[in-house]
Amino acid sequence: MPSIYGLTSVFATSNNSAWVSGHFGTIAVTFNRGNSWQRPASFVTSNSIYTVEFVDQITGWASGSFGSVYKTLDGGVTWQTMKIDTTEIFFDQVFIDENIGWVGGSTLYYTTSGGCSWNEVILPFAEKVVSMSRAGENGIMVGLESNTDRLVQLFRINRNRPDSLLVVGGPFTFGLQDLSFSDINHGCIVGSRESGGGVAFTTEDGGATWNESHDSLQGLFGICSDQIGGWLVCGVNGYVAHQSIGSSEWIELQVPTEENLVSASIGTTGDYWVCGGGGAVLYASVSDSTWQAANDTMRNTLYDCKTSASGTTILVGDGGLVMHGNNMRGALTSTIIDGFPQLTSVAERVPNEYWCSSTGGVLFHSANAFGPWTAMHLPTQSPLTIITFAGPDFGYVAGYGGTLFSTSNGGISWMPQEIDANVDFSAMCFISDSVGWIGGGQYLGDSRFEGKLFNTIDAGNSWSLQLIDTTDFYGRYFTAVVFVSSAVGWATATGSNGGAIYHSTDRGNHWFKQFEFRESSLLTIEAISESHAIAIGGRGNILETRDGGESWIQIESPTESALRGLSVSNTRSGLMCGDGGVVIGLNIPGSSPEPPELLSSSMINLYPNPCNSSLTVEYQVPYSGHVEIIIYNLNGQAVMTLVSENQYRGVYLQNRTLTSLSSGPYFVRGYAPGWQETKKLALLK
Repeated sequence: MPSIYGLTSVFATSNNSAWVSGHFGTIAVTFNRGNSWQRPASFVTSNSIYTVEFVDQITGWASGSFGSVYKTLDGGVTWQTMKIDTTEIFFDQVFIDENIGWVGGSTLYYTTSGGCSWNEVILPFAEKVVSMSRAGENGIMVGLESNTDRLVQLFRINRNRPDSLLVVGGPFTFGLQDLSFSDINHGCIVGSRESGGGVAFTTEDGGATWNESHDSLQGLFGICSDQIGGWLVCGVNGYVAHQSIGSSEWIELQVPTEENLVSASIGTTGDYWVCGGGGAVLYASVSDSTWQAANDTMRNTLYDCKTSASGTTILVGDGGLVMHGNNMRGALTSTIIDGFPQLTSVAERVPNEYWCSSTGGVLFHSANAFGPWTAMHLPTQSPLTIITFAGPDFGYVAGYGGTLFSTSNGGISWMPQEIDANVDFSAMCFISDSVGWIGGGQYLGDSRFEGKLFNTIDAGNSWSLQLIDTTDFYGRYFTAVVFVSSAVGWATATGSNGGAIYHSTDRGNHWFKQFEFRESSLLTIEAISESHAIAIGGRGNILETRDGGESWIQIESPTESALRGLSVSNTRSGLMCGDGGVVIGLNIPGSSPEPPELLSSSMINLYPNPCNSSLTVEYQVPYSGHVEIIIYNLNGQAVMTLVSENQYRGVYLQNRTLTSLSSGPYFVRGYAPGWQETKKLALLK
C-alpha cells in the first residue's frame, strides 16, 4: 500500500498505442495516441500493478502486489493470472519473449514456461531486487541491494541460465534508484548517497568495468538512453544532467523547477522530457537545451514518461492522470482514466440509504441500493478507501495520505480531521458515535511497511496511537479492525511477510499478537462473539478461532482467489467475496459446547493392547491446533497415519482396522500443540 497512488507505469507498443498501469488493479490501453482509453474487461483485480510491458504486438506481461503476475497472448484483449506462491510485491519485471522472464521484489523469480511454473533465483545473500533492465536480446541486468549493509551489486542473467547470477559490478556504496542498458554493452546506473548527493556509473563493455562518471550534490532518481550511447538523468530539486556519446563529462541542464524529478525520456525528434512532483513536466530541444514547462494546470505527481518512435510522449501519475502530446511543445492533453472513480467501500447510514467511497476523492450516496446516486466531492484528490457510519448522524471516511473526514449531520457536510499524514488508511471500526479505531500503514520503500492503529474516544476530535507493527525487517500495515464489545477486539495486518492477527481485551489499551500467518496476506476479520472470529485473506485462506484466539485453525477453502470481503449476520449466516467475482456462502454452526474434561493420566490410550486387527485410540488435545497420530515400525518408518487434521481442545476416540499391518511390535506416536507422546503397540494375528 505505497503512499503513491494512481498510475505508475507506461509502455508504448506502437506509434498510436500504449498501455498504462497503476494502483487498485488499474490497467488501460489507448489506440489513438492517448485521446481515449479503455480497460480490458478480463483484467479483474484490486492488486496494484506496478509494471506493464509487451515483448511483441500480442504478448504482454504485468506484475504487482501480492505476488500478482498477468499475461496476455492476444494484444491485451484477455489476461491470464500466472500464479506464484508468494505474497510479496513485484516492483519490476523483464521478459525476453512469451516464455522467458523475471519478476522481482524482495526475491527474484523466473519462468521458462510462459508463466505456467516459476522458480526462485537464489540470491547470494539477504538482498532485494531494486531494478532490472533488458541487456541485448538474450540477457538482463539486475541490481540487488543488501538488506543489512545497503551495498549494491549488479548481475547479468542469460536466457540459457535463467537461475544463474553473474557478477558484473559492485559492490557500490550508494542507494540504487535506476538501471538502464541501451544495448548489450552500454549501461548506466544512478542513485543516492547517504549524504544526500547523487551518483552515476556507466559501462561500455557490458558491465565488465564501470566508471563513476558523475557525482552530483543532488540525489538521482531517473535515467534514460538516447539509444546512441548518450544518457539523461534527473533527480532531487529539479536536477537534470546529460552525457553525450563518447564523452565522460556530464553537463548540468538548467531546469525551471525545484520539484523532485523521477522519470526522463528522450524522443526520436531530439526532445528531452522529464517529470515528477507537483505535476512538473518540462521539455527541451537538443539543439538549444532551453527548458520550458509543458504543464501549468495539473498538480498530480507524475511517475513515468515514455516517448514513442513517432514522437508521442505519454506521462502518467496520481489520480489516473495521463498527459500526452505529439511534437507540440507545451500542448499537452490531460485525461483521467475512468472518469467515474473506482468504488472502494460501502456503508449503510439508515435503512435503505447507502454511501460509497471512491478512489477519486468523491462520495456517492443513494436513498436506496438501486439509485439514483448523487456525487459529493470532498476537498481532496486522495483515494478514499473506507467509509463507516456509527449511527444516523456520525460517519467517517478515510483514505491515503492521512485523509480523514467526519460528519455529525448524516452526511450533509463533511469536515477534515487531523491525524498522521504519512499513513494510508484501510481499516476502521466504530462502536459508538464517539469511540472508534482507524488503522493502516506507511510505505517505507524496499517492500517495507510501518503499520499504525489509532483510537478516538471523542468522535475524532483527537486520536491516540495505540499500536505500531514493525514486525522484523518488512513490517505490516493494518487491513481490518473489529470490536465485538466495548473491550474485546481483533485487528489483521499484512505485508511482504504474510499476515498477522492482533487481539485486545481492554479496549485497545494493550494489543498482543495472537497469530502469524506466513502463507498469505490477511485482509479482513469478522468477530461473531468474544471467543469466535473468522479471518480471510490471500489465496483463499480462511482462519477461525472459537477460543478467543488462543488457537487459530485453517479451514478448507473452495477457492484459491484472494478473499477480501466478509460479512456475518446475526442469524449466523454470511458471505465472503474476492478476486475474480468469487462469492462464497457461510453457514456458521453455533458455539461448540464446552469440551469435556481432559484425561487425568496419559494423553493417549490404546485398547485392546495387544490387539489383532481392530484398535481404539483415545486421546486428548490440550490446545486447539493440528493433531497427528502415526504408527511406526521398529525401523522408525511411518506405516499408517491414524489422525492428521486440525482439531479443537477435547477428548477424541478413533476406531481403526489394522488389517494391512503384519504381526509384531509397533510404536504409536501422537503430536499436538503442547503435547507429544509415544506408546508401544503389540499386533497379534
